Amino acid sequence: MRVFLIVVIIGLAFSVNNYEVVVEHKYQNRINAYTIADAVEIIDLDKNYHNVSHFVITDNCLIVAPGEEHLKGFSASVVLFTREGRFIEELYRDKSIGQGLAYGPVNEQLYISHGDRIAVYDIVNRRQKGELEVKNGLSNIGVADG
Repeated sequence: MRVFLIVVIIGLAFSVNNYEVVVEHKYQNRINAYTIADAVEIIDLDKNYHNVSHFVITDNCLIVAPGEEHLKGFSASVVLFTREGRFIEELYRDKSIGQGLAYGPVNEQLYISHGDRIAVYDIVNRRQKGELEVKNGLSNIGVADG
């Protein structure tokens, strides 16, 4: 399976441990692909999925929310791969569909958004740390520095 990776910065910034949570919506009409063509990387995953609905690239790994056929391409799980595309393990599975992924490199936490909450997952210790409730709904998530 070939996955085309395009990085887009969306304006959402927050952390979990006694920090302020800031959610900001920014909408863009389009992305000019020719301006980022040199930033596209192709990674062949060694496991086949219906599609890839969300992904995060870290210094050490690739974190994927694979679309599942029985969920019509939506994802309820998060899977860990090496940067070369070798499957390591399934990190997370939930009953509800995931809306997006974000990664905090400073504390190595993965944020998995659902419509009404954000699950916080500790990548280093491979366990869920907690959840943040979202009052007005959430469609995607991102982590920004600053």
